[in-house]
Amino acid sequence: MDIELQPAASNQGIVGINEWRKRLQVRVLSPAQKGAANKELLTYLASIFSISSSNISIEFGMKERKKTIAVSSISISDIISIIEEQIG
Repeated sequence: MDIELQPAASNQGIVGINEWRKRLQVRVLSPAQKGAANKELLTYLASIFSISSSNISIEFGMKERKKTIAVSSISISDIISIIEEQIG
């Protein structure tokens, strides 16, 4: 799953989909320092997908806003449904 992360935001959550970049836009409260924003991103996604944090990881983009996330133990259709609910 491709993510565009906005660290140090005023609120946490899925904002929408960047159609041009084809990435899910996610905001987190933590700053992009010492991995805090990455940790919050993974914790947040694990919680909304109702999966263990051991089933989600950052594959690419550890030090960038553009990230590729690997998710296991949940189907793609379930992920899509949850994201659609979050976006509204």
